[in-house]
Amino acid sequence: MPDDMIHWVKSTREDHDGSIGEDSKLEMLLEVAMACRVSSPEQRPTMWQVLKMIQEIKEAVVMEDSHEMDLLTGPPKS
Repeated sequence: MPDDMIHWVKSTREDHDGSIGEDSKLEMLLEVAMACRVSSPEQRPTMWQVLKMIQEIKEAVVMEDSHEMDLLTGPPKS
């Protein structure tokens, strides 16, 4: 991974605003990649842990998309 990419990931971590926008989705995936890049094999996540992290990101995105859709369409009609 190029050093400028690593610098960008670190800088986006510092600028994180709590929203799950496009940049935040990418940031979450890059954080997983950064964890996989740790030089000590004992500190790297297992593939099972990586899969779980990616699934959690997907669930967060689905929940955020659902919330945004609710805001656009209004409350459910009875």
